[in-house]
Amino acid sequence: MTRNARFTFQHTPTMNQSLNIPLRLLKQGLLTIFNWFIRSPTAQSKNEWPAALFASVVVMPFLLLAASPAKAADYSFPGNLPAGCVDNGSGNYTCSDLTLAAGDTLTIASATAIKVNGAFTVGANARVNAGGNFPLTIEARGAIGVGADTVFNANITSTEGAITIGARVQVEGAVKTLTAAISIGGDSKIIGDISANDGAVSVGSGVALTGSIHVTGSGAVAAGAGAVINGNISTSNGAIALGASTQVTGNLSTVTGAITLGANIDVNGNITTGTGDVTAGAASKIGGSISVTGSGSVTLGENSNVGGTISTANGSVTTGGGTQVGTALGIFECLETTSNRPWSQTTRRPLYTKLAGTDFKFDIAALKQDGTLDTGYPASKVVTVELFEDTTPLTNCTDFSGMTPVATQSIGFASGTSGRVLSNSFSLGSVAYPRLRCRVRECVDSTCSRHTSAPPSCSSDQFAVRPKTIILSTSASASPPSANSIPVIKAGSNFLLNATTAGIVYSGSLNLDKGKLTAQTSAQDTFSQKGGMVGTLTPSSLAANIQANATYSEAGYVYLAPGAYRDDTFTLVDSVTGDCITDTGGDNNLSDTMIDGKYGCSIGNQTPVVFGRFVPHHFSVVNPKLTDRCTKNMPFSYFGQDGFTTEFTLMALNALNEVTQNYVGVFAKMDPTNYLSYGFSAAPLPVGSNLASSTTQPSGNWSNGVASVVVKHQISRPAKPTVETLVTLAAAPFDADVRAGAVSAVGSATRLRYGRLQMKNAYGSELLPLPVPLEAQYLSAGGYVTNTDDSCTVIPTASIVMGNYGSQLSACKTQISPAGNVALLAGKLPGTGLALSRPGTGNAGSVDLTLNVSTTPMGTTCVGTTGAAATAANMPWFGASPGARATFGIYKSPLIFQRENY
Repeated sequence: MTRNARFTFQHTPTMNQSLNIPLRLLKQGLLTIFNWFIRSPTAQSKNEWPAALFASVVVMPFLLLAASPAKAADYSFPGNLPAGCVDNGSGNYTCSDLTLAAGDTLTIASATAIKVNGAFTVGANARVNAGGNFPLTIEARGAIGVGADTVFNANITSTEGAITIGARVQVEGAVKTLTAAISIGGDSKIIGDISANDGAVSVGSGVALTGSIHVTGSGAVAAGAGAVINGNISTSNGAIALGASTQVTGNLSTVTGAITLGANIDVNGNITTGTGDVTAGAASKIGGSISVTGSGSVTLGENSNVGGTISTANGSVTTGGGTQVGTALGIFECLETTSNRPWSQTTRRPLYTKLAGTDFKFDIAALKQDGTLDTGYPASKVVTVELFEDTTPLTNCTDFSGMTPVATQSIGFASGTSGRVLSNSFSLGSVAYPRLRCRVRECVDSTCSRHTSAPPSCSSDQFAVRPKTIILSTSASASPPSANSIPVIKAGSNFLLNATTAGIVYSGSLNLDKGKLTAQTSAQDTFSQKGGMVGTLTPSSLAANIQANATYSEAGYVYLAPGAYRDDTFTLVDSVTGDCITDTGGDNNLSDTMIDGKYGCSIGNQTPVVFGRFVPHHFSVVNPKLTDRCTKNMPFSYFGQDGFTTEFTLMALNALNEVTQNYVGVFAKMDPTNYLSYGFSAAPLPVGSNLASSTTQPSGNWSNGVASVVVKHQISRPAKPTVETLVTLAAAPFDADVRAGAVSAVGSATRLRYGRLQMKNAYGSELLPLPVPLEAQYLSAGGYVTNTDDSCTVIPTASIVMGNYGSQLSACKTQISPAGNVALLAGKLPGTGLALSRPGTGNAGSVDLTLNVSTTPMGTTCVGTTGAAATAANMPWFGASPGARATFGIYKSPLIFQRENY
């Protein structure tokens, strides 16, 4: 026997670079399989080829498809575009490379076309146009890779690269490549056609395809065990290989390639090839004809059935024992009471999804050998009808013999039933089943104590029995949307989440649809209103009837619409064939009430649910900066001086140190203008010295969970004079819900000095101006020294009190100059400093001067020829008010002679 096969592989560097999947391994795997198949007729005859075929062709690429964990992002077109993408207007976008990380979402607001000049990569659990409200087309020049458990509602095309789709992916749209291979992971659901030019197409085990597979060139087509393909499979020059229990509703055709079918295959249409062989395993069912127009042969396993004819031009035909040609598939059928009326041999015979805990019935039809309804089936006949779990597709119907049925009953064909009878009610109790198949056996007598020797007949269709609804319960159960309701859950911390099925035994997995989440606005908390930032809710996949830990990353409340947590795959055996409702309008897909005789395909929460109230896990101080009161030289502040400043950014964070952007408005209870909310502390502090707020209120406000804060402070003078001290300020912010956490420094250490002002006695001639020494000092290790770093202190000369005039000197005969405010320079008054004007002849005497540093005005001063009320300098950080005596003309000068040169 000669087998000819030609395979073409195209290397695609972009695929390697973007997904790290070595295409050479896929090529080698395909070559190995088909070389093995060509050279191993013995293994083929034993039907051992499927395991090797799909281990290399189907399983291997998806084991290689992996994505590193990344923080999920939400992209929108238009709006928040991924990096490298440009809005060209009118719904058209261009991206250099387009990468969506695990858990990312991509939403569109209108019909959209995205052209990717490089590779297009989608991580696991992503959602691309999940709502499907608008059509989306994505064309990539490079490779396309889609991670496991992703929902994808778009037509996707790669013009130069391969397309690799992971396991359990749902794609609603066509999948097309022009030059390379297409690989679909196990248990994925594709609603659309799959097409390639020269590349191979491989779909994994359990894949459900609502559409056809078409290869125009030399590429092969391979499908894993249990795949369901509701369309045709065709390739121009490649082979076609289908795993055990695969179902194809259309035709199989190739020009030059071989067609290889596993055991228990079910092809409703015709099989056609030019020069390749046609090989089918045991219990295969071909509804149409098999035709080989060239040199190929036909080999059928035992107990196979061909409804049409078998023809070859030059090859042989070999059939196993029990094989029937030109006859119908079995002698009994189970089907819905409303279907196939009037009877048609080619009409599909469905069994719809049932509801756990609800009794149901269906029809049993007796068939002739040609597949038509046996309207004359004897009325005295009784059959046993059994339901079996069929989660692992069996080779043939007899394999159920060693299994225990889920339910069984005996049905008699009464007079007038015309070969079709309604079953009794099946009651399966409180158990849900993803795949049940009906089996019918003919009884010898009415008691069904024995059965005839005829082989049992199994229904052509499987069906699911689903639970009613999912009830979500949680420990995050505060009454929305109040900002004061309890309990409170720290954002990012665990809370309890349970999805129950009201006593129904069901162990499915419920996937989170992030498009079903909204968040309470932070503008008000009197009524529920969306508009807040939607955070990340985990888990993304929730096991039913098992209490789990959940987390939510944001503050406030998150609203879960119906179907937020749902299982779309439990009823996959029915959803791909239209035997349950997939329409999401009005949440019909969730319905546990019949709509036009069918239940919804999806199992999920049918009522809205609210999780909350979530609060920040902690506050964080970042980018701190401390500014001393005086910074013109060496920065410092005086003990007791008000106003050295700290500036920092305050962030409300979740347990993962992510900003809770909804911590704003009514949900932001930490008041940035309240000094006490910061939990400030300072160390080391001398005895008797305390940290206190400034007389200036802090400034700052919350915006998306972040506040830019400016706070002024003062540290009081210690009980005893102390030397210069470096003090570090720290904060531990808190609010009514969030306790203070770790203490954080709010800047570098501030330099604090114990300061004083010194004014010295002065004397001189009444005929000359008299300078009065005044300087700022601080206590150092060696005693008080001039504070040469003080070029900040401003002396208001009107605060110098003049009094206790003596001898001939009277009030305002001498005046203070300069008038107004005078700033110190290097700790002293600049120029001549503080001076008293000459009183003149006959005005010898003295006057006491006191610089009033207190906050209370007192006494009089002379800044002019008339006395005026003295002010207060308001500089308590200098301690006691300094004083001195100025004397004119009473004492002899110690100088014998003084000469002034000009």
